[in-house]
Amino acid sequence: GASSRFMLDPLLLDNLSQFVLYQMHEHEMPVTALLPFHIASIDLFQTLDGAFECELDAAVHLRSMSLRGTLALMQLSSDGRLLAQVDEISSRAIVLTPNMQKLVFHPAENISIIEDLSSWEMRASEILKDNRAVITSLRSNQFSDDETVLDWLTDYVLSEEEQGQWQTLGKSAKRRREWFMGRIAAKDAVRILLHRRGYPLFCSSDIQIVANPGGDISVLLPPAAAISVDLLPQISISHCNSMACAIAIFPLNNSLVSESVVAGIDVEEICEREEGFTNLAFNYGELTLLSKFPPEEQSRWISAFWSAKEASAKAHRTGFNGNPRSFEVLSVKDEARTLVVLAPSNGEEFPTTYQCSIRFDDENSVSISVVTGSKNS
Repeated sequence: GASSRFMLDPLLLDNLSQFVLYQMHEHEMPVTALLPFHIASIDLFQTLDGAFECELDAAVHLRSMSLRGTLALMQLSSDGRLLAQVDEISSRAIVLTPNMQKLVFHPAENISIIEDLSSWEMRASEILKDNRAVITSLRSNQFSDDETVLDWLTDYVLSEEEQGQWQTLGKSAKRRREWFMGRIAAKDAVRILLHRRGYPLFCSSDIQIVANPGGDISVLLPPAAAISVDLLPQISISHCNSMACAIAIFPLNNSLVSESVVAGIDVEEICEREEGFTNLAFNYGELTLLSKFPPEEQSRWISAFWSAKEASAKAHRTGFNGNPRSFEVLSVKDEARTLVVLAPSNGEEFPTTYQCSIRFDDENSVSISVVTGSKNS
């Protein structure tokens, strides 16, 4: 409270590491911030009453300095008199990739790669050409794998509610990193899509990604954004250990779009699957289609089929509901660039099929599938 009296101002303690940071910058070390986490001792040699109203000299002696952290001794003096000494200030270094620096220093700019939609063989190409959808991706080599750095970045990326969710994700570093990458890619897709329609370029932390009870996700913006809920884009997110992808598309019954549209995206690692996976994931007809590909390409196409089913289940806004074979790859067409996927009827009069565009990214050993178009097509 206002009446509290401290031996040392907490702000002074909090900023002790800034002197060390200046020293690291003088050595041209690529450190963005330092987080002090331990102080061994504070020694006071003179009374400090009124000391901070005069000119002080600060000297920092670095005992250890690396891109992981620092250990330092700091001394405060005035007119040659040693006033105080803070020993063994241990600080954790925050080192960001160039993309992460861009996110921190220029939060209204995007950092994801914006996919060139003209290179995708989309059935609903008119939707994409009219800036009604945006696809983004983020590669793992653009993103830090340091848990401390990720925690520090949450203030720049996540809403207050999402930061609470971040704290409950568990201890799996892989899951936490992929979740974070997916949120960045999705928020960039939403920000870019809205900006192309004349809205301001929001910061990532202004956008909240909400997981709905049915398993799908939706977007929330602060009231100050003055955007009707009906105009918010639909989104789909996917990630694996090397990449995160997202698509944002203007949704069902949107006043900007004359027809009803849906979207789903999925990225899968190209790898050898566990024994029995194909029998659990695919029915007889799908296994017959897969058998037409040569043995050396089986891993690629198993990944592609699974990715197409995942993307279709997201577009259908139901997920698999525990039964991946309820979504069926019916055919391969457009010179093996499109998979046609049949969704379960769920009591609908006409069955729903999805035209799923696929792409192999051999550099990252993944297959990516994207669905856009009308739900009943």
